[in-house]
Amino acid sequence: MKAQTKGLAKRPRIHDLRHTNASWLLHAGLNIYMLQKHLGHKSITTTLDRYSHLLPEGLHDTTAAMNRAFGSRAS
Repeated sequence: MKAQTKGLAKRPRIHDLRHTNASWLLHAGLNIYMLQKHLGHKSITTTLDRYSHLLPEGLHDTTAAMNRAFGSRAS
């Protein structure tokens, strides 16, 4: 396989494509709850455990909401 000649020890799996698809959907703006439904996870915790690191804007959104709630103009 061409990837192995380039030094990759593992062969890509179908499940790797699932993770890539989920990552791309989040990057394109899909809501994490919709991703949960798309992937068929019974619990949002499963989805968040695997993909929340791809949502750094979530921290910014939380900070901005707290600033609005407490009357601060900084975000």
